[in-house]
Amino acid sequence: MSADMKDCTLSKWEESPDSLWMICLNYCVNNPSVFSEYDEDKKVHVLRDGITFPPFVSESILNARRENGYILDDAFLNIFKDPVRTVLKHVCLRDSHVTDAALQWLMQHHPTELDISGCHSVVDVETIHTINKYSSRLNSLFIGNNVNILRNIEMNDEQNGGGGDRQRDGIQRIFGGNYVFDCPQLRVFSLHDLTEDEYQSHDVIATILAPFKLLTYLDLSGCDIELEFLEMLHTLTALILYNVSIFSISDAFRNIAKLKKLRALDLGQGQDAVVKYPEPETNLRQLVASLPELTRLDVSGTNLAGFIKPMVVSYKLGEEEPTEECPECPIPGLEGRCFDFLGLLRCAHDACHRPGLPAKQVRVTGLACPPNRYVSQAWPARQTGTCHRPGLPAKQVRVTGLACPPNRYVSQAWPAHQTGTCHRPGLPAKQVTGDANEDQTVLSVQVYLEKCDLLIKALNHLFHIMRFSECHDPRRALLAILVAMKRHPFDKHVQISGSASLFYIVKGEERQHFSTKINRKIISAILDGMENHMDESIASSSEDPAKLLQDKTTSSSASASTLLNSLACQVDGKEKQMVGSLGAMQTMLAIIQQKLSSETCDEVMEIAWSTMWNVTDETALNCERFLHSNGMDLFLACLDTFSDKEELLRNMMGLMGNVAEVQYLRPWLMKSQYISVFSDLLDSTSDGIEVSYNACGVLAHLVSDGDEAWQGTASSREAVMQKMLSAIQRWNLNTRRNINYRSFEPILRLLQKYDAPQAQHWAMWALCNLTKMYRE
Repeated sequence: MSADMKDCTLSKWEESPDSLWMICLNYCVNNPSVFSEYDEDKKVHVLRDGITFPPFVSESILNARRENGYILDDAFLNIFKDPVRTVLKHVCLRDSHVTDAALQWLMQHHPTELDISGCHSVVDVETIHTINKYSSRLNSLFIGNNVNILRNIEMNDEQNGGGGDRQRDGIQRIFGGNYVFDCPQLRVFSLHDLTEDEYQSHDVIATILAPFKLLTYLDLSGCDIELEFLEMLHTLTALILYNVSIFSISDAFRNIAKLKKLRALDLGQGQDAVVKYPEPETNLRQLVASLPELTRLDVSGTNLAGFIKPMVVSYKLGEEEPTEECPECPIPGLEGRCFDFLGLLRCAHDACHRPGLPAKQVRVTGLACPPNRYVSQAWPARQTGTCHRPGLPAKQVRVTGLACPPNRYVSQAWPAHQTGTCHRPGLPAKQVTGDANEDQTVLSVQVYLEKCDLLIKALNHLFHIMRFSECHDPRRALLAILVAMKRHPFDKHVQISGSASLFYIVKGEERQHFSTKINRKIISAILDGMENHMDESIASSSEDPAKLLQDKTTSSSASASTLLNSLACQVDGKEKQMVGSLGAMQTMLAIIQQKLSSETCDEVMEIAWSTMWNVTDETALNCERFLHSNGMDLFLACLDTFSDKEELLRNMMGLMGNVAEVQYLRPWLMKSQYISVFSDLLDSTSDGIEVSYNACGVLAHLVSDGDEAWQGTASSREAVMQKMLSAIQRWNLNTRRNINYRSFEPILRLLQKYDAPQAQHWAMWALCNLTKMYRE
């Protein structure tokens, strides 16, 4: 990668076309029949004969499948069943539907990295035997919150009467030794949310970790543990204890202080209330003094950043000198140290607001890698989320942030010039997370992607910036929000906070600079959120974004629909087709179906029809998608159920007009049932003349096709044209109408239809009304 490419702006990066490799890769994962056959009997994909994938291609397909929104399951993973024809070294299955059976054949690849966090269908203790059997090369193992595979260990303990010794006896009987995972080369291990009540977590974790003599990275977020076992992990360089309850801070710090090689330490907490420890300044000072190599520290959500007394100044006549000088270091206990990263989000006493806490200009990448590691953007596999491979150094991009464990998707790509203010010498950190300013807040969103509690808080702060002040780097903020929404599609709070901020970004001046890629990402995020949270109420007294949206909507679907509708009005041509290809029509119709089922006509319903009206404007493909998705049935049902809703009728008939403008789709409308409905609406006075005008426009296009098109229908073309004439003559030519024409081409075409004078009459009236009432 050249220096020029490294320093390119975000907009330039976004405008660059996808490489041929990425185009081919995405096509293949969206069309697996290219390289596989589907076995109807076994319901699985089978790799085609004669095809062999090297590791680079195998891993790219696996990760690109996830990145394209597919949930990995046994049916697709069967492609990799043969470890000779497909080779996998980095097996990332997080949040997939993989089962114990599939994991058995995947482990036969002897992977160096395995991630089964969030794989809740992996539940059998036999899976641990499988991992151990093929673990000779395993360097990284991510169990995450998938603690179910450890449940049977605890059950065997119960059968033996409980107790740590008996549990170790049970473990020895199950696994053949005093270990759980027999992975002699393991350097990275992650286990979350293992509790003492359910699993006797302390003994289990101590037994798990005992054989890991080479371990350098340990993540025990959310686990109930005591920290005495840390002294045997003298090789650790990174320790993540996020949301770990520490009952004796002095004892815990005394054990942590024995890890002399530690460079990254996370003591953050994500609870609503700040976690307060006794003597925070003293304890932190002693700990930091004991860890000479520590360069990354996160104490978010705690009082460990200490308290600084305000400077006292007398304003009496003859101003006195301050009684106490402001401390040189804004974080007591960090005097004389300069960290690469310091996490201060939601610390007590507004620690992140203290003077002298800047963020150095640092580039954060979306590639998976350990903290302080270098990876390459040039390798296409990295663009699909492939895990970082140890021993492949490159110097294009530096990944920063304590919350960046190995093999974790952090963010997309953050240009170096967009991540912070200037560095000031003598200050305790080069990068700081918090909510004091935009830099800290956006960095918090980027860094805390895997810490949902802190991520939601950071997103809410970012919303405040978007709403009440000027966002200096909306593109960086936009990309951070989109990555967060994609990472947590099923978390309602992330989706609400993200959508609320998107509302202001999309409405801002920067929207005119959005590339097609950016628009695609925004639309995909909105549609995914709507699909996953269609039933969720947005009303919430604890979330500011919700308060904003309560003013106009009643559900999360409403805010997303409003955003999508706004985007649909701003794009043309291929971009409108893109909106449809991403599933906009199906999503809107699903919302309408839901509202019909509950017989509810609210703003969500109206916005859904308005969105489809805008998306189908002079876009035949989206009109076709509407028809193929049973849109006409929903049109008739809404008309029958909510015939008195003026705004709804106007939006529906506007959409019908767009469909009628497409000649090859008009036969869909040439049914007596539809023609009768349109004819009846000619007499409507709903919303002034809007419904009648749009109904007449639909019929104008239908009659313009001549008598032959009307053969086989029970309706008389002549009778319909006569009724059209009567309606047009009733309209006031001076009526002001709320409608925008992108072009007059569909109307002008009707002026050439001399065998349909009423169609010509309607076209002439439309042009006369427009030029008379809107001369500008």
